[in-house]
Amino acid sequence: MGKKILSVLFALCGSVCIAQNINPAEISKFSIEGSRKQVKLAKEYSEKYALNNKGELEIVTIKEYPGKTKHDLWVKIQNWILSSSSNSQSSVQLMDETLGIIIERCFIPEIAKRSMGDNSYKVSIRPMLKFEFKDGRIRFTFSLQNYEVIKKNDDGGYGLLLSGGVVITGNGVTKDNMIWKLTECYPFKEDYNEEVENDIFRPKVTSSRAYINSIACYKVLLDQMDEVINKVDKDNSNW
Repeated sequence: MGKKILSVLFALCGSVCIAQNINPAEISKFSIEGSRKQVKLAKEYSEKYALNNKGELEIVTIKEYPGKTKHDLWVKIQNWILSSSSNSQSSVQLMDETLGIIIERCFIPEIAKRSMGDNSYKVSIRPMLKFEFKDGRIRFTFSLQNYEVIKKNDDGGYGLLLSGGVVITGNGVTKDNMIWKLTECYPFKEDYNEEVENDIFRPKVTSSRAYINSIACYKVLLDQMDEVINKVDKDNSNW
C-alpha cells in the first residue's frame, strides 16, 4: 500500500525536485578541446548516437549487476536520486517499485559555452532518465529532446559628438532564451537549406560542443550509477 501511495504522489505532482551532480571536470573526461576536433568528433558520434524517429537523442544501455535483486537495485537508485542536490527545474515523473520503473526529468545547466564576437551562448539540457529494473540488471534510457540556450548579444558602443561629448550607440546587452531542436543542429543538419524559406541552422561549433557534452553527461551518469550500485552499504544496525 505504501509503495502505491508513493508512486501516485510522484506521478501526480512531480514535486520531488532534483538534478544529478555533474560537474565540468566529469564532463571533460569524455569530451575534447578545440573547435575543429569537436566538429569532427560530433560527426563521428552521429553514426553511433543517431536520433530516433521523433528527432530525439535516445541512448539505451543494459547494465548487469550479478547477485543484486530487483528490490536492491531499485532502492539504491531511488536513494541516489532523492539524495541528489535539489533543483527547481528538475523533477521525478514516476517512481514505482512494483512496476520496476523510475523516470526523472533531469536539468543539467551550462554543459557547453561559446563566444562568437558580440554573441555568446550557454547551453543547458533537460534529459529524461528512465531506469527499469529486473533481478541483476538495470535498463537505463537517456532521452534528450532539445537544447536550452541562452544567447547574449552585446552591440553597445560609444560615439564621439562634435561637441566633444560621448553618446552610447546600439542596443547594449540583450538576452534571448532559445530552444534548439536537435534536427536543426550539426551534425544532424549540415547547413542552411536555401530552398526552404526561413530555414533554421544553428551555429555549427556550438551545436557540436552541446552534442558531444550531452553524450558525456550520459557517460558520467553511467559511471555514477555503477558507483552507487557497487558501493558497500554501512551496517547501521548497532546504534
